[in-house]
Amino acid sequence: MSELTKHALVSAFGTVLAKKPFAKITIRDITDECGLNRMTFYYHFKDIYDLIQWMIENRIKRLLADSADITWKEQYRRILEFAIEKKAVIVRILAGIEHQYIRACLKNLATGIARRAITEIIGDTPILEEDLSFMARLYAGILVEVLLDWVGGGMREGTDLTVARVALVLDGTALRAAEGFAEMRKNP
Repeated sequence: MSELTKHALVSAFGTVLAKKPFAKITIRDITDECGLNRMTFYYHFKDIYDLIQWMIENRIKRLLADSADITWKEQYRRILEFAIEKKAVIVRILAGIEHQYIRACLKNLATGIARRAITEIIGDTPILEEDLSFMARLYAGILVEVLLDWVGGGMREGTDLTVARVALVLDGTALRAAEGFAEMRKNP
């Protein structure tokens, strides 16, 4: 029941967002739209930002749920295609919310994709967990910034070209960085 209620609140938020600017949306607007009371909203979410975070994380996790056998490039492409599909909602949210908040939310999700990219690229090259984690956080920042710039630019560039550009950067640096970390560890 809890998941159904969360989905109902998210759906109501989307409906209200289509009618009102983000900055003018209240909890009451959302609960009135789906016929629930304010306490039900607060039982599931701290505030509208918490709802947005859950919405993004839930949707991206579902997008990537069956992605065990696909590459990181395909995972990233799926996220870009989702952004195109939900363009109106995403643009309205980004117009009314601090981008730092969205960056933090997306960076958690992008770290998994970045980690996967690095391990795919470096293959059997040995790397310590702390170095891999550092690289994953760094590359996650790149993935998020490219996504936000792409959305802010109207999503005009095709998803294949965007993924190919990011892949060139990651392909061109991940192995070199892993080897550099190994060398650095030998000669502290």
